[in-house]
Amino acid sequence: MVNIYGINKSHARFFTDAVFGVAITLLAVDFAIPQMGEDGLFNEDDLEELISDIILFVITFIIIGLYWVTYQSISAMLAKTTDLGIWLNIIFLMFITMIPFTFKLTNIYDTNIYAYGFYCVVQIFAGFMLFGIWTHALKAKLISPNKAIDKDIIHLTYFRTTVIPVVFIISFGISVYSLDFALGVPALIIPASLVMRFIYRKKK
Repeated sequence: MVNIYGINKSHARFFTDAVFGVAITLLAVDFAIPQMGEDGLFNEDDLEELISDIILFVITFIIIGLYWVTYQSISAMLAKTTDLGIWLNIIFLMFITMIPFTFKLTNIYDTNIYAYGFYCVVQIFAGFMLFGIWTHALKAKLISPNKAIDKDIIHLTYFRTTVIPVVFIISFGISVYSLDFALGVPALIIPASLVMRFIYRKKK
């Protein structure tokens, strides 16, 4: 495997951090402010919609955070980069930057299955691109010889790169029957990640 671009691991990490910083900030942009009546109280329907938006925002924010943490964990293990690894990274970031847009689309058209489907598809592709980065790193033997990588770390990283797309595939399937229920399914990613991390720490 070669790297004709001369882009090292530090360049890729700095660029990735910048993109994540912008993507995670854009999530909070354009939140609809609920209307306040003459009595000084917010309109009940608008307030309920805002609460729903905030819940989806928190879930999406944490998911992007999980992408970043997992990416940083993978990158920290690498000794070098390759052309393919760089392009996998760029495509991964393309989907990350699309998450705020699909989040906004889902907020505006919260009863439209196609809007939520687009949100799911972007999350699925982002997750599988991260899975591809990790798989490529193992197959191309990019792991630093100074890093103690055992089977548990390999399995944990595989889980961390697949749990998000798998949950969104399930959520998308459920949305065909119940969109309201499907919107809550991605929240399962958070406890699943914590449990897997706990199991790994307990083994160690």
